[in-house]
Amino acid sequence: MDALDGLKREAKKAMLAEAKRHPEFRLVRSCPGMGPIRTAELLPIVVTPFRFQNKRGFWSYCGLGVVMRSSSDWVRTQTG
Repeated sequence: MDALDGLKREAKKAMLAEAKRHPEFRLVRSCPGMGPIRTAELLPIVVTPFRFQNKRGFWSYCGLGVVMRSSSDWVRTQTG
């Protein structure tokens, strides 16, 4: 396990170095709550944030979208 710690550090450095080469890194990094590691892990999944029409679509795709609910959304069911 001790040998893996060094390997893990090197992998993080390499991942960050590769991610910082892309201009999208700075754009996604500017989102609240997005650290450098999370951003570097998200970029290969999203590919490019410019394919979305607005921020809301991008955030929802990434699982960071705001869920808005109101009291009128409640529905009575058989169990409760």
